[in-house]
Amino acid sequence: MKKLLSFIMLAFMLVACGSDTPDVVVKKCMQAYIKEDVKQVAKCAYYKTEDERQRYLKEVIYSIKKDKEFINTKSGVKLIETSIVNENENVAQVKVVVTYNNGDKDNGLIDLVKINGYWYVKK
Repeated sequence: MKKLLSFIMLAFMLVACGSDTPDVVVKKCMQAYIKEDVKQVAKCAYYKTEDERQRYLKEVIYSIKKDKEFINTKSGVKLIETSIVNENENVAQVKVVVTYNNGDKDNGLIDLVKINGYWYVKK
């Protein structure tokens, strides 16, 4: 899970799932990633150029394959819980707790930024 959270925090250029609250954006992004829904994850990403989009898609596909093995060692994901730790006008921090089917839990913090009314996961 630490790898999964790290990927979401470091590899995503900027990720948004609409004008939802920060915790909902994080949950939707993680659900799409865990479901291996590359198209949905890609729709959520902000790109400055087509080259960035192509590099990003390759990173997502690679990371999903790698993280799938880790998730399988935990017998899959049972629950994703998100809660806002801090939210100001244009920045927020969301706590994520992932509970696996084998009972293990992982948690982490994800930073977000608001651009043009939409929340994005920060790099």
